[in-house]
Amino acid sequence: MWQGVRADRLNEWFRVHSVETGLAGGSSLASECLEEGMVVRLASEFQGFCKDLHAETARHLAATIPAQASWLKRVFVLATLTGRKLDQGNASSGNLGHDFNVFHLRLWSALEQRNPTAKKIWIEALDTLLLARNGVAHDDLDQLLTAGQRGWPVSLAGVQRWRTALDGLAVAMDHVVADHLHAKLGTRPW
Repeated sequence: MWQGVRADRLNEWFRVHSVETGLAGGSSLASECLEEGMVVRLASEFQGFCKDLHAETARHLAATIPAQASWLKRVFVLATLTGRKLDQGNASSGNLGHDFNVFHLRLWSALEQRNPTAKKIWIEALDTLLLARNGVAHDDLDQLLTAGQRGWPVSLAGVQRWRTALDGLAVAMDHVVADHLHAKLGTRPW
């Protein structure tokens, strides 16, 4: 889900940035506009990935309901998706934890068990990306400055750093969700 079309779209942003501004980037208006667009796209693609993973988890669990109760499958999927924080706000660490908890998965605890040293950087990267995304989307210079002061500036290097962190987080999320379903159901979902 993360490595396919989503990765291709993100890679295209990096390619366009390179073509339009040169490999080094720079401080031109074009570079600034592209980097702000990349921040919004990266946050959007990650949120889409999280929503897809959440929905796929619901569908996989629903598939264990006997075929004679197809109505129950639909009710189950609808119940797990209704009120999802990912449909109402950003893919923040808190919203992710809330939404995956419906599957009795303590997402951040599972991620920490999988990679104890990466959890802190994943949360920091996600939270500052969303701060910067909101700064761009709402034309809020204070949020952009705060992200930069936290070490995550809206720049080509900053976007590359966010992308690297989210690449790792997406892969880890995919694994911990699959491991959780395997532990609960006895078979690997994907």
